[in-house]
Order: sequence, then structure tokens, then C-alpha cells
Amino acid sequence: MNKKLHAFLKTTVLFIICFSSFAFFNLSNSSFDKGKKLNLQSIKRISRSMYLIQHEYYDMARIKPIEMIKEGFFELAKEVPEILPKFDKDKVVIHYGTEKKIVSLNTVQKFYDILLPISEAFTFLKNHVKDSEKFNDMEFAFIRGMLSTLDPHSNVMPPKEYEEFKMLTEGEYGGLGIVIGMRDRILTVIAPLEDGPADRVGLKANDKVLQIDDQSTINMSLSEAVELMRGKAGTKIVLKIKSENRDARDVALKREVIVITSVKSRLIKKDDKKYGVIRVKSFQDDTFTDTVKALESFEKEKIDGLVLDLRNNPGGLLDQCILMADRLLQEGDIVLTVGANNDEEDVAMAKRQPTDVKTPIVVLINKGSASASEIIAGALKNNNRAVILGQTSFGKGSVQSLFNLREGSSLKLTVSQYLTPGRESIQAVGISPDVHLYPSVVSDEYIDLIENNEFGENLLESHLDNTKLIKKHMPTYSLTYLEQIKENETEYTKKIDEKSDYPLSLALKILGNSDLRSREDMLKNIKPLIESERGALEKKLIETLNARKVDWTKGQNTSKPNIKVSTKLFNEKGAEIKQLTAGEEVTIKVTVKNLNSASLHRVISTIDSLNPIFNNREFVIGKLNPNEEKSQSVKVKIPSDVIKYSENVKLETLTENTKKNPQVSYLPIVMTEKKSPKIAYTYKVIDGGTNQTSGNQNGIPEKGENVGIEVSLKNINKVDSGKTFVNIKNKEGRFVFLKKARDTIESLKSGESKKVMFFFEIKEDFDKDKFEMEFFALDEETKSGINDTLVFDLSNNKSNPVAGEWQETPTVKLTKIVQNKNSVFVSGTVSSHKDLKDLTIFAKGKKLVYLNLSKDKIKSKHFEATLPLEEGINTIVIKARGYRDMDTRKAMSVVYHKEDNLVAKQMSL
Repeated sequence: MNKKLHAFLKTTVLFIICFSSFAFFNLSNSSFDKGKKLNLQSIKRISRSMYLIQHEYYDMARIKPIEMIKEGFFELAKEVPEILPKFDKDKVVIHYGTEKKIVSLNTVQKFYDILLPISEAFTFLKNHVKDSEKFNDMEFAFIRGMLSTLDPHSNVMPPKEYEEFKMLTEGEYGGLGIVIGMRDRILTVIAPLEDGPADRVGLKANDKVLQIDDQSTINMSLSEAVELMRGKAGTKIVLKIKSENRDARDVALKREVIVITSVKSRLIKKDDKKYGVIRVKSFQDDTFTDTVKALESFEKEKIDGLVLDLRNNPGGLLDQCILMADRLLQEGDIVLTVGANNDEEDVAMAKRQPTDVKTPIVVLINKGSASASEIIAGALKNNNRAVILGQTSFGKGSVQSLFNLREGSSLKLTVSQYLTPGRESIQAVGISPDVHLYPSVVSDEYIDLIENNEFGENLLESHLDNTKLIKKHMPTYSLTYLEQIKENETEYTKKIDEKSDYPLSLALKILGNSDLRSREDMLKNIKPLIESERGALEKKLIETLNARKVDWTKGQNTSKPNIKVSTKLFNEKGAEIKQLTAGEEVTIKVTVKNLNSASLHRVISTIDSLNPIFNNREFVIGKLNPNEEKSQSVKVKIPSDVIKYSENVKLETLTENTKKNPQVSYLPIVMTEKKSPKIAYTYKVIDGGTNQTSGNQNGIPEKGENVGIEVSLKNINKVDSGKTFVNIKNKEGRFVFLKKARDTIESLKSGESKKVMFFFEIKEDFDKDKFEMEFFALDEETKSGINDTLVFDLSNNKSNPVAGEWQETPTVKLTKIVQNKNSVFVSGTVSSHKDLKDLTIFAKGKKLVYLNLSKDKIKSKHFEATLPLEEGINTIVIKARGYRDMDTRKAMSVVYHKEDNLVAKQMSL
């Protein structure tokens, strides 16, 4: 490796861990020496973060102090229910419950000036928040809010999150070599990793994990299960496994250092030629080493070409990417790293070496290829070394470095951008393929023939761009193929298979049709192949649609078709409707009539909506003869927990010759929430006196006892519930073993009560003063329900809530919603069977209203608020908390388009 490349790798590795000591700020010229005391002790992580932003962030022009402090407080308010920030010109009022602190912002001019108001606010909050762990979370929340104003990739990682991040980038951890997930609420093996501990003892996909050591997995979260399974290499663990057609059994395993392999390879023999395929899932510590092993095995076979598969590769370590590119290139730049003004900082260059790959190369990319994978694709393309096949990549062209904060936490900051050879920007642009491939789908569930651009860096909020160095590249060829959808396939189970993977199959054909190393020569050489493939793919698509009675042949003469488009909505019973209800399956029917004297071909309508439920739905009409009309319908399942929503969705109708000038019509969509049941509960503890329980019968769960909890549920609303899941969850780790912790009530009619019974054992070595158990009941269809934490104080034999008392969540009732241009007025009432604690209103994720009601000791409160709207979908959430912190949320979505100039539009209630 040459010295310049070596220096580059040392200084610009994508993830740099900097353990520098805390640096104090020079405050002599700021506002801090004008009589106000700056207290950095309460904001150590925030002040350290600000120092790093000031000295390390890529683009100082993006640092906007007032905006950062606002977003910091808004994010903090999400973390703590009692906090509400209110901004007014040169000040912010920080409310905590009934207390408040006025913090001046009139001296904020430079970035460091925001330290004083932040310090004042956090000093005030520390007087109310005594829990140190909670206060740490508040700091992380504030930093997260500040960083959100910079770019999508700068963020903060608390200690636990940082440990997980290191494990992923280092590629190894102490564990069992098993991928787990939730299936029907049961912890399930998704896939054992090849030759890992789980694989060697015979665990299979779909095995159920009932127990981890002495802890039941009933109602255990996925993250909790993962944490229990991981541990120090060499330690033992026992899983209770239930396989299909087998009784549950104990399986003993020993944790090992699990290496997450990022590279898969395969030698493919085709038409008397040999090809090497290397799939890189991400760039981690051992990626280049594993790639070299694959290349060396291919070299022994004297391959005729190489396919580098970077699809869905999100990036990773920059040094690994550069080393790989250097092995595939004999000369030329690999990547250029630049500052905010495109000032050149570093250049990584390829060096000719005996081990360089000299065979033709095809690179596979798609929309999920990002960061380091885009660097290598861009380097091979711009150095004229490889043909790029697939879709335009994600477009992440920024470099992040990691910096130490405190106590194992880390700050990730964007420090530069990288360019491909020729000084071309990747950021928010991506790498364009030479052969563009679009994977269309024709299935019973949906049809997708039109490519849409709803995924990429350019769609992320606050994304960076580099407009000065954008160079547009159009693909040399474009093809659309029918994709085969494979059920339950994961990155861990996906195999390199050219028979079911069309892009890989085409890549092999391209290599087989050209012995040339030059990308430009290869592209010229494959023109007959591409034309042949296009014809075969067109034929297959026409045949597939013809089987569905859609004529997709070409032949349209006119470029100005005269058509009439109409739409209708139908419910599950086939009756026409004007309004959609949550939980229903609705049918959208589009009818197109040809008013021309000539036939129209490839007629298709597609929905353009802000709501993903409807967006990009396609209605494939096909050929329309003169004066003929045809209809196509699409079924849409409205989620049961959908909120109030209305929008005039755009319907664009295209024909063979009008792809750039579609006919536009509108379909009004109004959705209402499904009326839901309301569940109240009470409980009784049984600790002895029955066959399944044992104890002193004092009604308090204690160590050594086998306990039963009898839960009574009542539907106190006028709407019947559907299937209702009732659960208790262990909050005491290994000290409690759940024996029965789930039950299902098939229905709970209005006013009806039913009982369920749960059982668990408390271990003898339980030594805490309090015992906690989480309870929840959920109506499957509407997702409405109740959850609570049962607390038993062993020191005084008391429980909270008191056994036998009925508990219920507050009620939120909206009475008026009126949209007027860029604001919406909402009013309603919150009520509870006991005292209310507070009322909070969020608009687009920001807390705008907080009413502390605990001081008033009231059971009902009328509210009204006028809320600002932003462009797009604005989700309004009204949250009411009762005296036990149980809450109820009412939500709706309001669509605002500036160009619509809306005046007093009232939503239906």
C-alpha cells in the first residue's frame, strides 16, 4: 500500500473513537461574564457535545443556535411528561408541572451563547428531577434534539446503544449464533447461524423458546431476550425449546464469540466459464480479509469474471471499503474527502499490485446501497473499471466520526463529505447504474409496474446536499423485470442463487458476453444482449398480465388521449361508501373511458397520496378500444387503529405515450376511527388455600410463594370488544417464574365482566422490599385497552392499586375540529372516574400544550387550542393521564398544503 493511502486510512476511517479530555470553553468574550452564573455540572454531556460540534462539525453554516435550543427543548419535553417549553421572541418559559422558569434568549448570538440558557433551564429542572438516571436521559434527549437540526446522521448514543453499535461494527459478540424474533407473540428462532452453537445443537427455524435459564419468556420483550442470551464467551445457558411435533426439551449451550460474517461468496460455472460472486452485507472489521479469501479461492479457479453484490449494503467502515476498491483497481482515485466548501482534505488512490483483480467486473446496487458501498461502486464506475447494474443508490455521501462523551456514551458527528473520482458528489444523489433495473411485481395482493422514488437520502429531513458538484448520469440501458417475492427470507438465510435472482443472472450474462475489462467497451458490447433481454422480459410481463385478463400490448398512435376517469369506494359488503372506517377492507374502483377514435394502450392509474396506505396503488387497465371503458379495483385494508384523516388524493392516469403528461383527477378520502371498547379492571391475589397456590394468604406476593392473580375485566363502553388479550409481565427478572401469564377473552360485550387467572412462583432468594408486576389487556382489533403496574410493598403488606378497586383510563372526547389555512382549532373534554393528573397536546411530534390538573383535584376538564400546521400530514395527539399515570390518547391527522389556501374546513367527528 502506498504511503498516501496509508495516511488516509489512519486519519479518515469512517468511525473514529476520540478519547480526548474535556476542554473548557473560552468565555471571556461571551455573555456569561455579565453577572449570570454558568453551571456546567448539570449539563456535562451537553457542553461536551457543543464543544465537539463547534470544533468538529462539517459545516458551521448549518449551526443555528436558536433553532438548536428549540429542538433540544422540544425533544426534552417528549422525554418528561411534566415539561413544556414555550418560546416567545427573546425568551423561553420552561414549565415543570405547576412551576416555571423564564430563561432569556436575548443574548444568544453565537453558538456558545446557548450554554447559559441551557444551564439555567437544567439547573431549574434538576431541583424537580431527583432520579440521576432519568436526568441522564434528559441530557441525551436534549442533545438528540439539537443534533436533529444539523443532518440525519449526526446523533447521540447512550452507553447501551453505543455497546450495540460497537458489536455490529466489530462484527463479533458473545452469544449463541441465533436470530430470534416474535411470531404470534412467542419468542421464535428465525434462523440459526451456520456452525454456531445453536446450529450445532440442532435448533431450527420456527423453534419456540419457552424459557431462558430459569426465566420464562412469556411476555418477555425481544430486547430483553437478546440481552439474556448474550454474555461472556464460555458461559453456559439452558433454553427450553418447543419444536413442531416434539415435546418441550431443555437444550444446553455454551456462549461463544459469534462472528457476524459480512461476506458471502460462491463460484458459479456457466457455459464453460467460471464466475466468482461476492456479496457484501456491510463493511466491518473483517470484510476485506474475508473478501481476500474469496478472491484467492477464485484465483485458483481462474475465473472469467467477478460479480460484486452490494445490494442493501448500508455501508460501515471506510477503510475496509477503500482496501477492497484498491484490490479491484490498478490505478486511479478511489475517494476524495472534502470539507464544507469542497476544499480537498484527503485523496485515497489505488496502487498497482500483483494481487489486483484483472477480470471483468459487474457491480450490483439498489436503493438500499449506501455510504461505503456507494464509494466502491462510484470508484469502479468512474475509473471505467466495472459495469454498474441495478437502481440508483441511496445517496449518503457524508462521513461521520465518533467522539467520547461520558461514561460509555458517544456522539456521532458528520465531519466531511466524500466524492467519487472526478469530484462528483454522492450526497443526496447516489450512484446511477449503467444498466437500470426495476423490479416490478404482479401478485394477488398488488401490482407494481411504475417505479417511484420514495426512499433515499434526499427525502430525509435536514439532509445535506452538494449542489456545486452534482453531475447527472443517465443509464445506458433500462429494463423492467418481474421480481420473485420469497416469503420469510432474511439476510441470514438468503442464498446466492442466479436462478431466482434476475439481476445476478443478468450480471453473469453480461460477463459471459464480454471478455473486456473496460466498462465503456463492455457497455457497447452488450447492446444485443440487452435488446434480447428487453424483448424476453416484455413478453413475460405481457403474458403474466394477460393471464389476469389485462391486454398490455403496445401500439398507441395518439399522444393526446381524451379520457374520462371516475372513482368509487365500496365496503366489504359491496355497498358504495363516501367515508372509510378503521378496521374495514375497502375497495377502490377506478374506471377509465376512451373518448378517442383510436385505441389507447398501456392505460394505468396510480395514486399519489401523503398517506402510505394509499400511496402508489396501481390500477392496471391495459388496452382501451374507442369508446370502451374498463375498470380495475384495488382492495385496501384500513388498519384498526387508524385515526381521523382526510385528504384529496391525486390520481394520475397514464397511457403508453403520456408518461410525462398524465391526466390528473382527485379522490376525496375521509377516514374515521373505529369506535372502541373501554376496559376497566380489578384484581385479587391468591397466595395459598388452593391447589395451584401456596403461601401465608395475606394477599401480598412474597418470596417462596406460588401465587395466583385473579383479574376481573369489565367493558364500560357501549361498543363490544373483539378478541382481547390479557397478560401479566415479570418485572423482577430471575426472581419470578411465570407459569401462566396469558389469556384470551374471545369477546367482552358492553357492560359485561369476565375473569382470568394467572400463576407465578417467587424464588426464595428474592430480597427486595417491593415486588412489581405489569398488567395489560388489549382489544386485538382496535388496539384499545389498559395497562398498569401492580406494586406490592412487602414491608407493610400494602398494594398499589388496592386490590378490589376498579381501575380505568381517562376519557378524551373531541367536540370540534376546524382547519383554517395553516392552523387547526380543536376542543373537547377529558374526564376520569378519579382525579386527573394532566392533559398534553402534541402537534407533529412537538408538545404544544400542557395542563397540570393534579392541583385542581378535578375529574373533568374542557380544553381548546389553536395549533399551527406544517406542510404535509400533521398528526395531533391529545393525551390525558389519570392519578395512576395510566393514560388515554386521542389522535387525528390534518393535511395542509400551502397552495390549497384552505378556509375553515371542519373535520367530521
